[in-house]
Amino acid sequence: MLKIMKNHIISLSILMGLIFYSCGKNDVLDATFEVTPYIQIEQGGEEYITTEVQGYYFYADSIYFNEVTYEDALAGTLRYKTGGTLAYTGLADRDENGTMYFRNLIQSEIILVLVNEDNEVYCWRQLYLEPEQNYIITRIRFRLWRSGLTYKESGWTVTIPPSDEEDEEDDNGNEEEADDGNDDNDLEEDRKDDEDDEHENGEDDEGDEDSVG
Repeated sequence: MLKIMKNHIISLSILMGLIFYSCGKNDVLDATFEVTPYIQIEQGGEEYITTEVQGYYFYADSIYFNEVTYEDALAGTLRYKTGGTLAYTGLADRDENGTMYFRNLIQSEIILVLVNEDNEVYCWRQLYLEPEQNYIITRIRFRLWRSGLTYKESGWTVTIPPSDEEDEEDDNGNEEEADDGNDDNDLEEDRKDDEDDEHENGEDDEGDEDSVG
């Protein structure tokens, strides 16, 4: 009888050990994502931090949603590919310097959205967090001179609307001017500027690397 009880105690101890080991392998997420948004009006011009940005986060995977639009960003919603919308899970905090904080992120699949209504610009980013990623620091630049373009930077997809002059030309039905190659030269110069920044600041090919704490 004592031998049987002893075996049961040993089996229970092993079971409890496995449970605690399993819990340790699946650490509960509680992460903070810090991002500082910058505005750059002219190519090669000064960058300044903007405090006029709203931030939302969603516990979601982008594979189930349509591409984020400006209207989505303003409303704080995502549109399912199958129909219907998903409202944001939470809002970002902002300090007096303009840095934004997405706090207490407890799921691994997260979509972040930032929108600046003054300039009608926005960006979004998919995150797949790991338990060791409890504090992430990055920044994003809204390059207003890239009007009418969507570009990738620091893991974000950034959309800049057409300028007022471009909108006016479209409204008047004017034909687009022939490409004289200057745009390509501008983009090549911008690429070189980005490469210089990467070497100086330790950035990756798409902008700043995230700092993970």
